[in-house]
Amino acid sequence: MVFSVIGGDVRQACIARCLEEKGYTVKVFGENAGLLDCTTGVNAIILPLPITSDGVTIKNTDITFDELFENINKKSIIFGGNIPNIINLKSPCSIIDYYKSERLKSKNAYLTAEGAIPFIIRGTKKSLKDCKILICGFGRIAKCLAYLLKPFADDVTVALRSRKDMALVDALCFKAADIYSLGSLYEYDVIINTVPARVLEKEISTVKKDCYILELASAPYGFDIENAKDLNFELGASLPGKISPESAGIEILNCILRHLKL
Repeated sequence: MVFSVIGGDVRQACIARCLEEKGYTVKVFGENAGLLDCTTGVNAIILPLPITSDGVTIKNTDITFDELFENINKKSIIFGGNIPNIINLKSPCSIIDYYKSERLKSKNAYLTAEGAIPFIIRGTKKSLKDCKILICGFGRIAKCLAYLLKPFADDVTVALRSRKDMALVDALCFKAADIYSLGSLYEYDVIINTVPARVLEKEISTVKKDCYILELASAPYGFDIENAKDLNFELGASLPGKISPESAGIEILNCILRHLKL
Protein backbone atom coordinates (compact mmCIF):
# COMPACT_ATOMS: atom_id res chain seq x y z
CA MET A 1 0.00 0.00 0.00
CA VAL A 2 1.27 3.48 -0.88
CA PHE A 3 0.68 6.50 1.36
CA SER A 4 1.38 10.19 0.92
CA VAL A 5 1.69 12.65 3.80
CA ILE A 6 1.03 16.34 3.17
CA GLY A 7 1.24 19.35 5.49
CA GLY A 8 0.93 19.60 9.24
CA ASP A 9 3.56 19.50 11.95
CA VAL A 10 5.79 17.00 13.77
CA ARG A 11 2.82 14.64 14.15
CA GLN A 12 2.74 14.19 10.39
CA ALA A 13 6.49 13.52 10.29
CA CYS A 14 6.01 10.86 12.96
CA ILE A 15 3.18 9.27 10.94
CA ALA A 16 5.40 9.12 7.84
CA ARG A 17 8.29 7.56 9.78
CA CYS A 18 6.08 4.95 11.45
CA LEU A 19 4.53 3.95 8.11
CA GLU A 20 8.00 3.48 6.62
CA GLU A 21 9.02 1.37 9.63
CA LYS A 22 5.98 -0.83 8.96
CA GLY A 23 7.22 -1.40 5.41
CA TYR A 24 4.83 0.86 3.49
CA THR A 25 5.88 3.15 0.66
CA VAL A 26 5.49 6.76 1.82
CA LYS A 27 5.64 9.96 -0.21
CA VAL A 28 6.19 13.07 1.92
CA PHE A 29 5.35 16.41 0.36
CA GLY A 30 8.34 18.75 0.44
CA GLU A 31 10.82 15.98 1.27
CA ASN A 32 10.83 13.18 -1.28
CA ALA A 33 7.83 14.21 -3.39
CA GLY A 34 5.98 17.13 -4.96
CA LEU A 35 2.21 17.52 -5.17
CA LEU A 36 1.88 15.47 -8.36
CA ASP A 37 3.91 12.62 -6.84
CA CYS A 38 1.80 12.76 -3.69
CA THR A 39 -1.45 12.40 -5.63
CA THR A 40 -0.34 9.87 -8.25
CA GLY A 41 -0.21 6.13 -7.60
CA VAL A 42 -1.16 6.42 -3.93
CA ASN A 43 -3.86 4.56 -2.02
CA ALA A 44 -4.23 7.00 0.86
CA ILE A 45 -3.37 10.65 1.42
CA ILE A 46 -2.90 11.72 5.05
CA LEU A 47 -3.61 15.36 5.84
CA PRO A 48 -3.12 17.07 9.23
CA LEU A 49 -5.20 17.80 12.31
CA PRO A 50 -6.69 20.30 11.80
CA ILE A 51 -6.74 19.85 8.04
CA THR A 52 -6.76 23.62 7.44
CA SER A 53 -6.49 26.87 9.38
CA ASP A 54 -7.90 29.16 6.69
CA GLY A 55 -10.41 26.96 4.83
CA VAL A 56 -8.43 27.36 1.61
CA THR A 57 -5.05 25.67 2.00
CA ILE A 58 -3.79 22.48 3.64
CA LYS A 59 -2.37 23.46 7.04
CA ASN A 60 1.29 24.54 6.95
CA THR A 61 1.44 24.42 3.14
CA ASP A 62 0.53 26.73 0.26
CA ILE A 63 -1.42 23.95 -1.48
CA THR A 64 -5.07 24.84 -1.99
CA PHE A 65 -7.72 22.15 -1.82
CA ASP A 66 -8.68 23.02 -5.39
CA GLU A 67 -5.11 22.14 -6.46
CA LEU A 68 -5.20 18.92 -4.47
CA PHE A 69 -8.53 17.84 -5.95
CA GLU A 70 -7.47 18.71 -9.52
CA ASN A 71 -4.51 16.31 -9.30
CA ILE A 72 -5.93 13.52 -7.18
CA ASN A 73 -6.69 9.97 -8.23
CA LYS A 74 -10.40 9.44 -7.60
CA LYS A 75 -9.69 5.96 -6.22
CA SER A 76 -7.51 7.35 -3.44
CA ILE A 77 -8.78 7.90 0.10
CA ILE A 78 -8.09 11.20 1.88
CA PHE A 79 -7.71 11.24 5.67
CA GLY A 80 -7.76 14.47 7.66
CA GLY A 81 -8.88 15.94 10.96
CA ASN A 82 -11.66 18.48 11.60
CA ILE A 83 -12.66 18.64 7.94
CA PRO A 84 -15.00 21.54 7.05
CA ASN A 85 -18.19 20.56 5.20
CA ILE A 86 -17.26 22.62 2.13
CA ILE A 87 -14.12 20.52 1.66
CA ASN A 88 -16.12 17.31 2.07
CA LEU A 89 -18.49 18.47 -0.65
CA LYS A 90 -15.71 19.47 -3.05
CA SER A 91 -13.70 16.26 -2.76
CA PRO A 92 -13.86 14.04 -5.87
CA CYS A 93 -12.87 10.97 -3.86
CA SER A 94 -13.60 9.39 -0.50
CA ILE A 95 -12.60 11.67 2.39
CA ILE A 96 -12.50 10.46 6.01
CA ASP A 97 -12.42 12.70 9.08
CA TYR A 98 -10.36 10.64 11.51
CA TYR A 99 -11.12 13.12 14.29
CA LYS A 100 -14.70 11.91 14.41
CA SER A 101 -13.33 8.83 16.17
CA GLU A 102 -14.37 8.89 19.85
CA ARG A 103 -11.34 6.79 20.68
CA LEU A 104 -8.96 9.31 19.08
CA LYS A 105 -10.76 12.26 20.69
CA SER A 106 -10.33 10.68 24.12
CA LYS A 107 -6.64 9.93 23.53
CA ASN A 108 -6.10 13.47 22.25
CA ALA A 109 -7.93 14.91 25.27
CA TYR A 110 -5.56 13.09 27.62
CA LEU A 111 -2.51 14.37 25.71
CA THR A 112 -3.94 17.90 25.80
CA ALA A 113 -4.48 17.71 29.56
CA GLU A 114 -1.03 16.25 30.12
CA GLY A 115 0.50 18.98 27.96
CA ALA A 116 -1.32 21.64 29.98
CA ILE A 117 0.40 20.67 33.24
CA PRO A 118 3.84 22.18 32.43
CA PHE A 119 2.12 25.34 31.17
CA ILE A 120 0.29 25.67 34.49
CA ILE A 121 3.44 25.05 36.55
CA ARG A 122 5.39 27.62 34.53
CA GLY A 123 2.54 30.14 34.54
CA THR A 124 2.17 30.54 38.30
CA LYS A 125 4.66 31.42 41.03
CA LYS A 126 3.04 29.00 43.47
CA SER A 127 3.26 25.25 43.73
CA LEU A 128 0.19 23.38 42.52
CA LYS A 129 -0.45 22.31 46.11
CA ASP A 130 -0.82 25.96 47.16
CA CYS A 131 -2.92 27.04 44.18
CA LYS A 132 -6.66 27.56 44.03
CA ILE A 133 -7.50 26.15 40.60
CA LEU A 134 -10.67 26.59 38.54
CA ILE A 135 -11.43 24.28 35.60
CA CYS A 136 -14.28 25.48 33.39
CA GLY A 137 -16.16 22.65 31.73
CA PHE A 138 -16.33 18.91 32.35
CA GLY A 139 -15.83 17.37 28.93
CA ARG A 140 -13.04 15.02 27.87
CA ILE A 141 -10.16 17.46 28.40
CA ALA A 142 -11.47 18.80 31.71
CA LYS A 143 -12.03 15.30 33.11
CA CYS A 144 -8.48 14.27 32.17
CA LEU A 145 -7.05 17.49 33.57
CA ALA A 146 -8.84 17.11 36.90
CA TYR A 147 -7.61 13.52 37.11
CA LEU A 148 -4.00 14.54 36.42
CA LEU A 149 -4.08 17.45 38.86
CA LYS A 150 -5.57 15.44 41.72
CA PRO A 151 -2.27 14.08 43.17
CA PHE A 152 -0.70 17.56 43.25
CA ALA A 153 -3.45 20.12 43.86
CA ASP A 154 -5.54 20.29 47.03
CA ASP A 155 -8.01 22.97 45.93
CA VAL A 156 -9.60 22.31 42.52
CA THR A 157 -13.03 23.63 41.54
CA VAL A 158 -14.80 22.38 38.43
CA ALA A 159 -17.36 24.80 36.96
CA LEU A 160 -20.05 23.12 34.87
CA ARG A 161 -23.76 23.26 34.07
CA SER A 162 -24.97 19.67 34.49
CA ARG A 163 -26.45 18.91 37.92
CA LYS A 164 -25.82 15.23 37.31
CA ASP A 165 -22.13 15.86 36.62
CA MET A 166 -21.91 18.12 39.69
CA ALA A 167 -22.70 15.07 41.80
CA LEU A 168 -19.93 13.17 40.02
CA VAL A 169 -17.45 16.02 40.58
CA ASP A 170 -18.34 16.00 44.27
CA ALA A 171 -17.93 12.20 44.45
CA LEU A 172 -14.45 12.57 42.92
CA CYS A 173 -13.56 14.94 45.78
CA PHE A 174 -13.41 18.13 43.74
CA LYS A 175 -15.46 21.24 44.40
CA ALA A 176 -18.34 21.82 41.96
CA ALA A 177 -19.71 25.19 40.86
CA ASP A 178 -22.43 26.34 38.51
CA ILE A 179 -20.60 27.76 35.48
CA TYR A 180 -23.33 30.38 34.99
CA SER A 181 -23.17 31.65 38.58
CA LEU A 182 -19.47 31.99 39.27
CA GLY A 183 -19.41 35.65 40.26
CA SER A 184 -15.97 36.98 41.21
CA LEU A 185 -12.94 34.91 40.21
CA TYR A 186 -10.50 36.87 42.38
CA GLU A 187 -9.77 33.94 44.70
CA TYR A 188 -8.29 31.73 41.96
CA ASP A 189 -4.59 31.44 41.19
CA VAL A 190 -5.11 29.37 38.03
CA ILE A 191 -8.07 29.25 35.63
CA ILE A 192 -8.26 26.73 32.78
CA ASN A 193 -11.09 27.02 30.29
CA THR A 194 -12.16 24.09 28.12
CA VAL A 195 -15.54 25.44 26.98
CA PRO A 196 -15.73 26.90 23.42
CA ALA A 197 -18.33 29.48 24.46
CA ARG A 198 -18.18 32.84 26.23
CA VAL A 199 -18.88 31.46 29.70
CA LEU A 200 -16.41 33.85 31.39
CA GLU A 201 -17.17 37.00 29.41
CA LYS A 202 -18.15 39.10 32.46
CA GLU A 203 -16.23 37.24 35.14
CA ILE A 204 -12.81 37.61 33.46
CA SER A 205 -12.66 41.23 34.64
CA THR A 206 -12.62 40.05 38.27
CA VAL A 207 -9.42 37.96 38.17
CA LYS A 208 -6.35 39.14 40.03
CA LYS A 209 -3.38 40.24 37.94
CA ASP A 210 -1.10 37.32 38.76
CA CYS A 211 -3.80 34.68 38.11
CA TYR A 212 -2.63 32.36 35.34
CA ILE A 213 -5.28 31.76 32.66
CA LEU A 214 -4.91 28.92 30.16
CA GLU A 215 -7.39 28.73 27.28
CA LEU A 216 -7.70 25.17 25.98
CA ALA A 217 -10.95 25.63 24.04
CA SER A 218 -11.29 26.57 20.40
CA ALA A 219 -12.80 29.84 19.18
CA PRO A 220 -14.83 31.74 20.28
CA TYR A 221 -13.02 30.80 23.54
CA GLY A 222 -14.37 31.36 27.05
CA PHE A 223 -14.09 35.15 26.79
CA ASP A 224 -12.93 37.86 24.42
CA ILE A 225 -9.17 37.22 24.29
CA GLU A 226 -8.60 40.79 23.13
CA ASN A 227 -9.60 41.85 26.65
CA ALA A 228 -6.99 39.56 28.21
CA LYS A 229 -3.87 41.33 26.92
CA ASP A 230 -3.06 42.75 30.35
CA LEU A 231 -3.62 39.41 32.08
CA ASN A 232 -1.34 36.42 32.66
CA PHE A 233 -2.97 34.57 29.77
CA GLU A 234 -2.00 31.92 27.20
CA LEU A 235 -3.72 30.14 24.35
CA GLY A 236 -3.04 26.40 24.59
CA ALA A 237 -3.95 25.46 21.02
CA SER A 238 -2.84 22.08 19.59
CA LEU A 239 -0.92 21.07 22.73
CA PRO A 240 -0.52 17.41 21.70
CA GLY A 241 1.31 18.56 18.55
CA LYS A 242 3.60 20.80 20.59
CA ILE A 243 4.23 18.78 23.76
CA SER A 244 3.91 15.12 22.72
CA PRO A 245 3.83 15.05 18.90
CA GLU A 246 5.13 11.50 18.62
CA SER A 247 2.42 10.05 20.85
CA ALA A 248 -0.22 12.21 19.14
CA GLY A 249 0.97 11.15 15.68
CA ILE A 250 0.93 7.46 16.61
CA GLU A 251 -2.67 7.77 17.86
CA ILE A 252 -3.74 9.39 14.57
CA LEU A 253 -1.96 6.70 12.56
CA ASN A 254 -3.52 3.91 14.61
CA CYS A 255 -6.94 5.40 13.93
CA ILE A 256 -6.24 5.48 10.17
CA LEU A 257 -4.87 1.93 10.12
CA ARG A 258 -7.93 0.66 12.00
CA HIS A 259 -10.15 2.28 9.36
CA LEU A 260 -8.14 0.63 6.58
CA LYS A 261 -8.13 -2.67 8.51
CA LEU A 262 -4.32 -2.86 8.29
